[in-house]
Amino acid sequence: NKQDQYPKLIKIFESKKGYTYLFTCPIGLSLDDFIKFKKAIEIQLKENIEIRERKGYIEIEVITIKLPSKIDYKIPTKEKESIYIPFAESSEGTLYLNLKHTPHVLCTGSTGGGKSVTTRNIITSLINLYPDDVELYCIDFKVVELSVFKNLRQTKCYVTEVEEAKEVICDLMEECKRRYKLFEELEVTNIYDYNKKVSKDKRLKYQFIVIEEFIMLLEDRKKVAMTNLKKLASLSRASGQFLYITGQRFDNTVIDLVLRANIGNRLCHKVESENDSKLIIDTIGAEKLRGNGHLLAKLNGQVIEGQSYNISDEQVREYIKSFIQNKAIEDPYSKYKTKIDTTIAKENKEPKKANNEVTDLSFLDNL
Repeated sequence: NKQDQYPKLIKIFESKKGYTYLFTCPIGLSLDDFIKFKKAIEIQLKENIEIRERKGYIEIEVITIKLPSKIDYKIPTKEKESIYIPFAESSEGTLYLNLKHTPHVLCTGSTGGGKSVTTRNIITSLINLYPDDVELYCIDFKVVELSVFKNLRQTKCYVTEVEEAKEVICDLMEECKRRYKLFEELEVTNIYDYNKKVSKDKRLKYQFIVIEEFIMLLEDRKKVAMTNLKKLASLSRASGQFLYITGQRFDNTVIDLVLRANIGNRLCHKVESENDSKLIIDTIGAEKLRGNGHLLAKLNGQVIEGQSYNISDEQVREYIKSFIQNKAIEDPYSKYKTKIDTTIAKENKEPKKANNEVTDLSFLDNL
C-alpha cells in the first residue's frame, strides 16, 4: 500500500482442492489488487489458483487436484424432493441443476467442447428421474441433435422449423397464463404448492423446453418467437416450465439483459475468446478449457469448474428405450406444422386454359 506495507503470510493449510495460503490485507488494498496478479502467480506456481476474501483476510487456494478427462455416465438415483439433475463432477463434488430454485439453463461451447453430450446426459437423467412428472418440448434447429428423444411418451412436441417453433413458444406462453389462473383460484403462488392441494389426476406436469441452436430464432423477422420467449423466461419461474437453451456462440444481440437476468444456470464449455467467456459466465477462463465436456458452470452466482458425464448415442437409446412408444399412427406434431391453403391446392390441380386459345381454324382453307 502507500505506507509500503506488504501482505503477511499467516498460515498454509490443506483444502479440498489442494492447499491454501492465508494472507493479511494491508489498509488501502482490496481483493482486486490481488486478483490482478492472478495470472502471474499461476505462471510461477504452474497451477491454477482461486483468490477470495474471508473475514478481512485474503485466501489464495492452489488447485492441485485434477479432474479426469472423461467420466462415464450412470443413471442417477432420485435423492431429493425438488428437481435436481446431476450433470457433472467437480473437485467439490457432484454438480446439480436445481430447477426449482433456478429454473432456466443456458449451455454453450464451440465445436468439440461437449455441449451436445452434456445436453443429452441432462435430458436422459430428467426422463429417468421424473418419468411421470415431466413433458418434453424439443425445438431442434439442427435436426439431428434431439431426434433420439422425439418418440418418447414424454415428448409432446418435436419441431425443426422457425415457424413451427414460433407456434410452440406462443402455445407455451398461453399455458403459462392458464397455470397462473389456476394458482389464483387456489390461492397459491407456484406449481409445487398447487400440486399438493389438488388430486393426483389434476396435478400439473413440469414442462422442459429444449431449444437447440437458439440463434435460429432470429430468422423470425417479426420477432414474435423471441418476444414470447423472453416473456416465458420472465414469468415461468413458478409455473413449472423450464427453458434449456443451447448455442455455439452468443453475442449481446442474442443474449440481451432480459434473458441474462432470467437464466441463472449457465454451462460454458470451451469457447473461442475471453469475451465469449465473459458474456456467458461473467468472467474469463472458458477459453482455456480443454474441450470434451470440460466446463465452467455458473450456478447460484458461483463459477465452478467441472467435467460433465460422457454418454454415447447408444447409451442414450439404451437408457430411454423403455419410454419409447409408437407414434407412427398419428402425428402428434401436426398442430405445429405449416397449414396449406386447400383452395390454392385445389386450383393448382385443375388444368389451366391458355389466354389466347384459337378455336376457329377456317382461315387455313385460304392459305
